[in-house]
Amino acid sequence: MGAEATAAGVVVIAAGTGEAAVGSLALFVDTEHEFWHRRNLLHELWAGPKHPRLMPVSVWRFINRVAPNDASRKCLRETLVERWRRDGRSGKPGSDDERHRIALFFGSGGSYRINELRDRAAMLDMLEADINLMSHDLEDFLLERLVFTDS
Repeated sequence: MGAEATAAGVVVIAAGTGEAAVGSLALFVDTEHEFWHRRNLLHELWAGPKHPRLMPVSVWRFINRVAPNDASRKCLRETLVERWRRDGRSGKPGSDDERHRIALFFGSGGSYRINELRDRAAMLDMLEADINLMSHDLEDFLLERLVFTDS
């Protein structure tokens, strides 16, 4: 159980570090900034490979599981990608802007405008929030286990 919490922490720290880098770039006056991301957590979530390259397997399983009380039968990863699209983070569906943002956000990076940096940071925030759910679930499990052991 400690390994899962550590793995979740590593992903949250990595996402937070990327978010801080993106946020600090937004402090400059220029309208565009070069930002390259060879290790791109957002790409892994967008593409949904069978085996993750960047995320710990325990975290990957958690965000790819279907919640038992979810009527839509979608996993957290699918729901997250849908929220990005619904909120316009990836641009208007079918537009040139969407094609540009998908290549930029989920590729190896490039020249970002300030609003694109903010959208990318918001996407990382959403990922971090979903991963934090794993910590809450682990805490609930631990509490249930302690109560069961005590009785």
